[in-house]
Amino acid sequence: MEQSHHFDRPHSANAEGRGLCHGGSKRLTALQDLRAVAALLVLFHHVAQTAGPTMTQASGSLRQGLGPLGSVGVDLFFVISGFVIAHGVSSTCTPAPHRFLVGRAIRILPLFWLVSAAFAWQLWLAGFSFPLPTISNTITLIPLPGQRGFSYPILYVGWSLAFELVFYSLAGLFLLVPRGRRVPLLLASLCGLAALGMVVKGSEGPASFFANMIFLEFACGVSAWLMWRRGISPAVGALLTFLGFLLLLSGALAFGSGIETDPALIISQATSGQRALAWGLPAAMILLGIVSLSNDRPATGGWLSRLGDASFSLYLIHPVVLFAAEHWKPLSWIANDLLFLLSLTILSLGAAALLHMFVERPIIRWGKNVTRP
Repeated sequence: MEQSHHFDRPHSANAEGRGLCHGGSKRLTALQDLRAVAALLVLFHHVAQTAGPTMTQASGSLRQGLGPLGSVGVDLFFVISGFVIAHGVSSTCTPAPHRFLVGRAIRILPLFWLVSAAFAWQLWLAGFSFPLPTISNTITLIPLPGQRGFSYPILYVGWSLAFELVFYSLAGLFLLVPRGRRVPLLLASLCGLAALGMVVKGSEGPASFFANMIFLEFACGVSAWLMWRRGISPAVGALLTFLGFLLLLSGALAFGSGIETDPALIISQATSGQRALAWGLPAAMILLGIVSLSNDRPATGGWLSRLGDASFSLYLIHPVVLFAAEHWKPLSWIANDLLFLLSLTILSLGAAALLHMFVERPIIRWGKNVTRP
């Protein structure tokens, strides 16, 4: 997941000049806030699936009614990535393609491998074994043939990072072309992959992954960036935000009640097109609206923004926390299911904060040193 970036306002003096390279632009805090919301949604989605004390009517409704809706956080992550990478490749100070790709790999893979090792150790102690495709996919993050044409990595949330890596590879490729053509070509290629996905839909093997309609969500993020750079009035921004929330809620209710949220169904494209329309498009509207409304808001460093900084750590570490709680039962003394859900959330946030501070941030610094010209 993309991390903190600094942005210029639309049509600012630095938009095409040195401000992008020398820190003259200000941080767009709204993106970090949205990233935090996305991570919390995914956390809630998985917390609701963790077995605990006997459910009360309230906790049962929360788990079964709202729990599945949290998976929309992944779609929001994809849209945010599209927005951020579109801004990055259009900058006047983009790195060479190989430095860009190495930087992206360092940003994702070391932390993913480290947390995967911790999760694998937990699973091994609990008696689980790992088939070769699972191990291979944990190393490469690119799905291999398997059930429904997909094999999960050991740390199952890595399925979404595989799509991120393909998107980064496309972005790195287009760094070879003139700056003004990069974003249009990136948008066209994403739409092309989605269109090809309609042709290969239902096919076995990696084809349905590399040509998948879920890439429309990244395209929505790229499109939102193009519109933001042209300038969106506060009134239009407010309208987009309202309509986006309305459409997102409608789509979320439809998925939660009638359409499975299993990621394997995205890989097989059984639900990827519906998700892109029902969740990806409204998420892009919300992002565009909120970013447009917050152009003049300074970087306050609030708790939501700080959580956004640690969103990747939270995304990776929470399955480790939830598995430990479910199988080793350290919270068995909690008899109230709502208190159990709250405790899982707090523990996950605490683990994410420690992982971000002591592991993720040093990796980020190391990556910057490695890719510095």
